[in-house]
Amino acid sequence: MSNLGNRVHDREYYEVPLVFTDFHESIFSIGRTINTSSGGICFQTQEPVKPGLDLVVKLSSMKAPLDYYKDSPPDIRGEVIWTKDLNGGYIGVGMKKSITVYLCDMCGDKVSYNKIVKKQSHIYLCQDCAKHYDALPNSMVTGDLDEFLLGNVI
Repeated sequence: MSNLGNRVHDREYYEVPLVFTDFHESIFSIGRTINTSSGGICFQTQEPVKPGLDLVVKLSSMKAPLDYYKDSPPDIRGEVIWTKDLNGGYIGVGMKKSITVYLCDMCGDKVSYNKIVKKQSHIYLCQDCAKHYDALPNSMVTGDLDEFLLGNVI
């Protein structure tokens, strides 16, 4: 019997590269999201991770040396709730968010979860940028601007 129908938070299924580390360390490992929700994230990695670990996760769309990430703010911080062996030597990791910080896709400001405004499928804006976004003509919003913003995220 599955508990998928009883989930507290809806899942968004997409793959995004990420880097992660123990909150108390600065050595990053790589992974890839399986799904995300407002309550947590599920990702896969080949690095061993244990339940109870306090992780910092940073979503990444660029190929940068892992040291690049050590001074940047976390996208997600939380506790590893479960791990599961997956095919191909990968480990599935379920993490519950404890502190969530988003970066506005338009201006880059840090925004707390309760103040972020979601636009389109994967565009997150601060409240000021959301006002400007909403004031734009529909032809700009549905075309080039969305492609530009998504290009900066993915």
